[in-house]
Amino acid sequence: LIQNLKSEALRERHWKQLMDLTGTSFDMNPKTFTLGKLFSMQLEKFSEQIAELSGAAVKELTIEKGINDIADTWRLTRFEVAKYIKGGTERGFVLRTTDEIQLTLEDQMMNLSSMSASRFVGPFLDQTQKWEKLMSTIAEVIAVWMKVQSKWMYLEAIFVGSEDIRLQLPEEAKRFDRIHT
Repeated sequence: LIQNLKSEALRERHWKQLMDLTGTSFDMNPKTFTLGKLFSMQLEKFSEQIAELSGAAVKELTIEKGINDIADTWRLTRFEVAKYIKGGTERGFVLRTTDEIQLTLEDQMMNLSSMSASRFVGPFLDQTQKWEKLMSTIAEVIAVWMKVQSKWMYLEAIFVGSEDIRLQLPEEAKRFDRIHT
C-alpha cells in the first residue's frame, strides 16, 4: 500500500481521485502529512483500488514521457540545406536528404497511434491528437517540398542550362524565369 502511495507516477489528479475514492480529504504537504495521519485514514481498506490507481498512473506516466520525448526530438531536429551548384555556378539552396527525419517521423507516428489507442490516454488525449496532426503536416510538407525541389532541379537544368531549348519553348522559358527568380 505504501509503495503504491509513494509512486512517482502519482499526480495531483490521482490524489484527487484517491480522496474521492476514500471519502477523505488530506493535505499532501510533506511537512504536515505524517505516517501517523496516513494510518489514521485507514487507507488499507482501499488497497486494491489504490493499487489500480497507482498502476494506471504508471501507464499514464509512460504516455506522458513518450509525448515529452517526441517534443524533445522535434525541438532538436534540424533540416539540412546545401548549396546547389550546377556547372560551377551557385544556383541556390536545396534541402538535403530527409530519410532519417522521415524514419523518425514514421516511428513517432506509430508511437502516437499506440498511445492514442491506450485506455490511459485520457489526460493526454489533446496532446496526442495535436502531435498526430502536426506529424501528418510535417510528412506532407516534406513530401511536397522534395517533389517540388526535384522538379525545379530538373527544369532548372533544362531552362537555365540550354539556350536551344529556351528558343524552342519561349513561353515555358518565360514562365520558368518568373518562378525561378
